Amino acid sequence: MKQFLSSLGKGIALGVGLLVWATLLLSGCGSGSTATLKTLAQSINFGTAPSLILHDTATVSATATSGLAVTYSSNTTGICTVDISTGLVTDIVAGTCIIAVNQSGDADYSAAPQATQNIIVAATVTPAAQTISFGAVPSLSVLGTATVSATASSGLAVTYSSTTASVCTVNISTGLVTDLTAGTCIIAANQPGDANYLAAAQVTQSIVVGSTQKNFNVTVTFYEPDTQPYNTVFTGSFTFDSTTNTVSDLTGTLTESMYEPPITTVPLAYQLSSVSDGHGGLLVTTFSLNTTNVFSGGGFASGGAKTYGNSNAYATIDINLSDPTAALTAAQINQLLYADCTPDGMMGQVCMTGLNGGGTMGGYPISQVITQVK
Repeated sequence: MKQFLSSLGKGIALGVGLLVWATLLLSGCGSGSTATLKTLAQSINFGTAPSLILHDTATVSATATSGLAVTYSSNTTGICTVDISTGLVTDIVAGTCIIAVNQSGDADYSAAPQATQNIIVAATVTPAAQTISFGAVPSLSVLGTATVSATASSGLAVTYSSTTASVCTVNISTGLVTDLTAGTCIIAANQPGDANYLAAAQVTQSIVVGSTQKNFNVTVTFYEPDTQPYNTVFTGSFTFDSTTNTVSDLTGTLTESMYEPPITTVPLAYQLSSVSDGHGGLLVTTFSLNTTNVFSGGGFASGGAKTYGNSNAYATIDINLSDPTAALTAAQINQLLYADCTPDGMMGQVCMTGLNGGGTMGGYPISQVITQVK
């Protein structure tokens, strides 16, 4: 019995010792410097799946219950890609786009199970409508350039064309307009659409290019020494284009008098000649008939020819190309001419003429006055 009790006491002592050792060990783990085990779990939740159309973008949204930032990746890179941090998804082709989200955990949270979200991208979409809008109308001068600007509501690039090719041209992509002449330049803008947008309705913009043509009145006086106080006067009008330095539509009336005004009035309606005056201007001649044959020898050259010829009449004026209203020099005045060889002319079968050096009755040019028509 004594031996039994002794063995029992040793056993109890050993058990107490082991219990004390375990307690000390656990106490050391709780108060020492070793890291605690990660025991907090977390999960990931997606928001509503966005709508994603072919070749477009959309954004997915996911959060971790831990509040830690998540990262995104695509499990279907042949169909779509995704920004790792923002969740911006870009579609490549039609199909099911699968976006995966991960959260790797930290000192307090263990890694979250990966979550995925499926986005169906249809092979066909219903294209949206689009419109084109022009910016402000630019100022365009004759033979100058300007740029038009148009945008499509879709953001797609527009193309330009001119519907008035005789007035202006335009660069198809830049909108640079080049004027060819005065008039109304009309530029059209188009956008043909794509898989997501219908073609836009064509829109046009009109640019009025200021004309360089101006109208003038002219009066040329020939002094007639034998019919004073009456002179021969040509009164007419014409159009001058300062861009091309050309004169058109010179018409008027040649009035001749002897003892009372007027004896003879001859309408001149055909501008048939325009040549240099040798002084920076133009000698322009208008005729009674639609021919330049005036004198008996043909033509209308001056030089004192006074012979009745072809029942025609004419008057020649001089136009300063820099300023049609400018006063003529003496040399230019000396080139002013007239002749009346019509059957009802004042001299009968002799042409009534006026030129430097004296015409039929000694007439010669003394003045020319041109005024612009306002």
